[in-house]
Parts: sequence; structure tokens; C-alpha cells
Amino acid sequence: FDLDHLALNLHIGEPQKVFSANLSLEGKTTVMVRNVPANFVQQELMREINTAGFSGMYDFLYLPMHPKGCGNHSSAFINFTTPEAAEAFKLAFGGSRLGHFNSSHPLDIVAADLQGFEEIAAHYLAGGQDQRACHAPLFLRPLPPHRQLQAQQLHVAACSEDQNQETMLF
Repeated sequence: FDLDHLALNLHIGEPQKVFSANLSLEGKTTVMVRNVPANFVQQELMREINTAGFSGMYDFLYLPMHPKGCGNHSSAFINFTTPEAAEAFKLAFGGSRLGHFNSSHPLDIVAADLQGFEEIAAHYLAGGQDQRACHAPLFLRPLPPHRQLQAQQLHVAACSEDQNQETMLF
């Protein structure tokens, strides 16, 4: 690393990346994206990721939202289909800021505690998360057969709860 050369290539007035000390995901596929702007929603995050060329390279995306509708929890979880895709994502997004949001903190991409599609499915389908359609984790490939029934039951329960809430509003 030649820091003098790097410093000479910085252009004043252009957004700069801030790189984290942990340079490698060490073969992991599931990442936690820290410092997501609070008013970002899951569909916007997905659009940013896909526009950057990562469409089809991940099979799970979740941006937990505050239950009372006051934004997200500032961290998202993404499972990539290969360790190389996860590393490429970290390189592309780590230290940058999302879209047109001028957040004060650059994104920090780190390996998540839960790793792999199966482990994620088991965790998120066990419950405890907001299961409303707009806040639910996005599974972008078929769930393992033993998880499909569990997911259907959670979806039916979430839809019933949404209908009950709508009925109470009228």
C-alpha cells in the first residue's frame, strides 16, 4: 500500500470511501451492512444493490424496521450465493454512502453471525421478527422443504394480523 500515491489520487469535492480495518470476509457469504440511512427501506436497498450489478448474486435480504414506523435499525443482512460475490459487494459498498442520502457514516460491511441460507431461514422463520409483507425478510430462492410449511404458517398469521389491524381502523 502506497499511502502517498493514494493521497495524490484523491479529488477534493468528490465523495471518498472510508475503508474498514477488516479487509476480508474470510470466505463468508452472509454480511451485515452497518450505517444504513434510517429512512432507507428494503426495496430501495435492493434497488441500489441490483443497480450496482449484484442482481442474482444474493438469495436473502433483510433490513429490519422499527415496529412503530420510525425507520430502520441501520443494519441490513444479505446472503450472497458465493464468497466471491460477498467480497465484491464489500469492495463496492464498504466505506461508501448509499444513493442520494447524505448520511454522516459510511457503510461498514462485516461478516454476519448467522452464515448461509439454511441457517438464516431457520432463524428468521422461527419468529420474533416483524412479518408484515413490507418488513419481512426477502428469501429470493425456494426455502428448504421443511421450512416451506413454517413460512406459509407465518405468512397466514401475518396476513390475519394485518387484516385485524385494518378492521380496527374502520
